[in-house]
Amino acid sequence: MTQPPTQWLQECLAYVVACDAPRWLGSPSPQNLAIFLSGAADRAIYSGSRIEQWRIYGPLCEPSFDEPILKETGHPTLAIRWAFALEIIHFSMSDALTDLKQRIELWAQENEPDQTKYKTAQNQRIQMENLFEEMATRPGMFLRTNSGVGLQQYLLGATAGGDWLGLPEVARFNQVKEKIERVSLDAYGSHFAGYRIYNHDGGAAHLLTKWAGVEAVSPLKPTKSVG
Repeated sequence: MTQPPTQWLQECLAYVVACDAPRWLGSPSPQNLAIFLSGAADRAIYSGSRIEQWRIYGPLCEPSFDEPILKETGHPTLAIRWAFALEIIHFSMSDALTDLKQRIELWAQENEPDQTKYKTAQNQRIQMENLFEEMATRPGMFLRTNSGVGLQQYLLGATAGGDWLGLPEVARFNQVKEKIERVSLDAYGSHFAGYRIYNHDGGAAHLLTKWAGVEAVSPLKPTKSVG
């Protein structure tokens, strides 16, 4: 039986969401949590903030956290991380998230968060004005999927997750989310239905281009990179 979580975990978004995943994610799973956290990290980056990486991920970026989970899959050399590994181990996504929560608590009993790593504007790959245009063209590079629910998790992380972290608002994240959810509400009666109806390969790109009005990047149209 695990001991009560250490105080710093209460300031870690990954742990807080894992403790109440249905409320935060709607479609809870380890991989959806990973996408959610990437959205929160991008909120930190594009708001020009400087936030300790552990506030977003806790131990989930530590190789020492991945290793025992990968061993349990029976294939420790697979090029995967904790999220997919847990979904290989567990049939139930609820069980997978409970397992994740307990592993985070056990890790925290023996380790302290690394306070030398930050998410800052220097982590930008492309400028904000091009982010969703690039995402509509290559969703897998940003979301690890091209599904509607994957896009939903990213936007939830960039909005609700970023709010919980106390990060400055980035209007573009809210604008894209609100446009998609307005169409969903008008067409299907709820703000979340559209993500689920388009929860298939190509769904994220469809929601971004057809519902949010994002223009996918043409191979002939270069975008501005950072640096």
